[in-house]
This record gives sequence, structure tokens and C-alpha cells, in this order.
Amino acid sequence: MLKKSDCGLTFLQTKGDAVKTILFSEEHFLKGKNIRPQFPGRNVGLMFGWETSVNPFMQFPAYKEIINLPMDQKYEILKDPLFKEKLLSQEPDFESEITARLADNPSNKTREEIAQDVALPTTITSNYKTQFILGTPPNYEPKEEDSIAAIASRKNISELEVMYDEMLQNQGTNLIYAAFTPYEKYKLDFVEQAYRLKSSVAGGSDGGAHCGLICDASMPTTNISHWARDREAGRKFPLEMLIKKQTKDTAETFGLFDRGEIKSGMLADINIIDFDKLNVSHPTMIHDLPLGGRRLVQDATGYIATIKNGQVVSENGKANGVLPGKLIRGKQVCEVKTGISKVSFFDKTIRLMAVKALSFFWRFSGKSMKTTIVSES
Repeated sequence: MLKKSDCGLTFLQTKGDAVKTILFSEEHFLKGKNIRPQFPGRNVGLMFGWETSVNPFMQFPAYKEIINLPMDQKYEILKDPLFKEKLLSQEPDFESEITARLADNPSNKTREEIAQDVALPTTITSNYKTQFILGTPPNYEPKEEDSIAAIASRKNISELEVMYDEMLQNQGTNLIYAAFTPYEKYKLDFVEQAYRLKSSVAGGSDGGAHCGLICDASMPTTNISHWARDREAGRKFPLEMLIKKQTKDTAETFGLFDRGEIKSGMLADINIIDFDKLNVSHPTMIHDLPLGGRRLVQDATGYIATIKNGQVVSENGKANGVLPGKLIRGKQVCEVKTGISKVSFFDKTIRLMAVKALSFFWRFSGKSMKTTIVSES
């Protein structure tokens, strides 16, 4: 489809060989196709806490008895040392869940398939080497010694006890940050490599799904503060490159050729940022969805003003009620721009040959790269 049409293509890969797909995308982007693989600027992170959709104790018998209580009542029980001792002495109860699902099984799954589904929360919450205490401000590239496994080893207690104690802090609102995508050598080196690609755009900032488990809508803020200012584990990126990834490149990806640049004749969509103060807060849980549904939210600092089509819509992070935006459909053009930027001569010759060579060697290397902690290579 991509080779035979002028349609753009963007995607976030969650299974299969990531490197093979990346090299294919880079090759065809350098040939002039609008193909844009998305990469999160930090690990896709699962949040575990007493109010989140998943936590390490949700399948333990003692916790099942209090799971639906209001948080203030739950906190009073959880801070009781006797309840803590009881809970930590137990094991997850899979059998009762398997039995219940077998009795109500519209998909006609086998017992083995249901058992795998039931065990998934425990599988996700037990990768202690890549789970961390989420501080304030959050650190999204933590070191090995910051892992739950390392803390438990230093304190000579179980990983579950470390998590229990941390989640109980601040009236039971503290969160554990679990890396859901591979976190090799406790560095975001894969993101560093991905952002060097000409075809890549910043993506993965999930803000509309899994609201009680993931809080990644703040990713555009940490992309800038972490990669241009705060990173200690490796090289930083120029601020202008990161801004381009999140503005011009993103706009071109979706065919919005009337915005994404500060240029005469284009929409004046602008963020004015105090770079030194740019940061995100520790996520908090609120219950403002229908029927009291929950969602994790995260505040940001450092945004002096947001301007949409020439009108100020937010000042110091607070919306002022001005709503100049409108529904758009399909490709948007203006007098000064009607399509994607041209690929430079160097990129479509020398760089393209290098990408083709890498693709050839990778194809015959027999290697593969996982995309999530539960995906197959």
C-alpha cells in the first residue's frame, strides 16, 4: 500500500521485530515516502498503586476483601501492621478466578487460555528488576540501584514488601513505575538511536486509554526536559531537534501542512516555555469519568502561554476558556506549504545506501528485538 500510493503511514509497533520494521521505514522515508514510525521518549510506563487498575496484590485473598473500598477506608486498613503481615504471607489466588471465568465463558476459551489471562497481572507486576519508585519529579531513566529488586536486596526484605511500603506513602498515593518496553542496561539507548532516524516522530503518549494504569500523556514535556536538559545516563539532544520532532515532523506525518512551523502564511500555533522550569509532577488519581470512573493525571510546569491560531488559550498552565480550534478533516494546506519537506541529496544517496546495508546485515543476522516485556521477539 505504501509503495503504490501517496498516503502517509505512521505506527507504534507493539510486536514483531522492531529493528526490521525501523530499517524498512527509514529506507522508504529516504525515498520520499511519508512513513513515520513513532517512538516514546521514555519507556511506556505502567503505574502500580492502591488506586490503579493493576497492582501487585490485586489477586491476593486479603486484598480482594478490601479492593472496592473507598481509598480513605482502604488506607486505614493497609497501614495496620497486622494486615500487612497477613497480606505478605499469602500467594495470589488464581484458581477462584479461573473457575469464575470458566462459568462465564462467551469466547469459549480453554482452561489453559483462561489461566494465562488470569496470570497476566501477576506476570506484569513481578518484573522487579525494571520496576522503580516514582519520585517527585519523576525520574524516567532510573538506574539499576533504584530498582525494586535492588532496594529489596539492600534492605534484605522481599520485593513485595518494598512495593507495599512505598505505595503506602503520602496517604497511599505513591506509585511504582514499571517499564513495559525493554529497558536494556538501564538506559534509554534505544530511544536515543530511534530519535536519530530521519523518519521517526515522537509518539506513544497515551492519554485516552488504560486511564487507571498508564499516564504517558505528559511525554511531550519530558521529551524536552529530559533529553535536552536533565539526562545523565548518556548524550542529550539539541533542543531545536526535539522541538522539530514534536511540531513540524508531527504535523507533516498527519498531512497538516498549514501548521508545525513559525512561518508567515501558516497557523500561529505556539507554546511559550520557560525551559528551566519545564517539568512534570507525580501523577495523581481523580474520579471524574462517567459513573465515577478513574484516571491518572499529571500536571506540568514551565508553560508560560499556549497560542492557538494567534489567540492565547492558556496562561501559566491554566486554560482561559478561549476555544479558537475547529474540527478538521483530511489534508490541510496553505499558500506556503502543500506537502512534506524534500529529502536532502545526502540523505537520499549516502544515508540511504547505509540503511540498505544495515537492512541486509540484520536480515541475515538471525537477531530480533522485542517491543514489550510480554511480546514475542
